[in-house]
Amino acid sequence: GSVIGRQSSNIKEVMEKTGTRISFRDELETDQFRVACIKGLPDDAQMAEILIHKTISQQPRQETLIIFVPDRAVGMIIGRGGDSVREIQRVSRCKVDIDRGALGEGMEKKIVLKGASDQISMAKQLIEDKVKEEDMMRSSVGGRQARIKYKEPLFLNYDQDEPEEQTSLQGDQEELKPTGSDNCMEVFVSAISTPGAFWVQKIGPKSVDLDKLTQTMTEYYKDEANQKYHQTTSVSTGDIVACRFSSEDSFYRAKVVAVKEDSYDASKSTVDLDFVDYGD
Repeated sequence: GSVIGRQSSNIKEVMEKTGTRISFRDELETDQFRVACIKGLPDDAQMAEILIHKTISQQPRQETLIIFVPDRAVGMIIGRGGDSVREIQRVSRCKVDIDRGALGEGMEKKIVLKGASDQISMAKQLIEDKVKEEDMMRSSVGGRQARIKYKEPLFLNYDQDEPEEQTSLQGDQEELKPTGSDNCMEVFVSAISTPGAFWVQKIGPKSVDLDKLTQTMTEYYKDEANQKYHQTTSVSTGDIVACRFSSEDSFYRAKVVAVKEDSYDASKSTVDLDFVDYGD
């Protein structure tokens, strides 16, 4: 490839300088070598051979490096439809070959890097960054506990005089579709209503973005001046508001699903909220 050049530019330049014709004998090709046939006057052919060897000697030495990464980080490295690994190869100009064989839980995947020394170093760094990103995402999501919407024991059978109306989560939702060869995906249970009704989030870049949004909202609304500026005196069903959840300090997005006004004392009116990002 380096001898021929992009769109045969290198080999065309050699032929123009030496007045020779150069072709490759594919039937004589091996795993390591290709055979070039040079036609022309003896001195011209010798000069063409010298220029070809010079081109080869100027090419960076091709190396191979084998690294191992946690199996859990492979999805982050590959990306949706292979977008991430293609970007790594484009930026580093290093060939990245990921072992697609199935491994047991907790085992590591082998990745083979091929290219010049600086290309391999860059690809290795980009892959390590993806592994760190995966670890940070798991650490962030893993620290959040699932919320239980109802205080009754989950497996206790009881009769209710009036069944409580279930709130529904409106808006965009991620499709729970397995992308790995094992037909599994990792999710985080964000809220529990009953053993048969619960909310989950797919672990991935969007869950990290949601955590960043919650952090930004909390930093903003903790400021008393901002609270007074955005304070509302009335709400209607369907409004989107920012508020705390129970005894937590963080602020979240919520949708007003019901307004229960107290006709005797307006200050005692209550509002039912659906925390749209977590399902409670």
